[in-house]
Amino acid sequence: MSEIEVYLNAQGDNLRFPVCPSEVGKNVNADISGEKIIKKGTVNLFNGTEPDSISLSGLFPSSSAKYRFIDVKGLDPYSYVNKLEGWCKQGTRLRYIVTSTPINLQVRINHFEYKEKDGSGDVYFVLELKEDEDIIIPE
Repeated sequence: MSEIEVYLNAQGDNLRFPVCPSEVGKNVNADISGEKIIKKGTVNLFNGTEPDSISLSGLFPSSSAKYRFIDVKGLDPYSYVNKLEGWCKQGTRLRYIVTSTPINLQVRINHFEYKEKDGSGDVYFVLELKEDEDIIIPE
């Protein structure tokens, strides 16, 4: 069992990844624009931050797989696929949590792809998430 566990939660509907992705993290980006100033040239202006993004890839093992690295056993890989595809198509807001790290943020699924490729029944996936902060408009 790994020390890091990866979860996506949607108001009581939870998904724990059965195999920890080989890499977990997030991309943090600033919004910097280049503006031209007469007799100065281009200067960079900080316009705030852009939503964080996360990219995960891994596999949902076949329900009959006997791999030692599986954290959650016995579930059909397409039960994960169906849940993620539904969340993606519905634009469901999720909570992305990686235990033993400070990663805990609200996200939506930006991209999800999956495929079987080796005849084992395992389903390989790529999942891209975008931070989804609350919009607060001051009065």
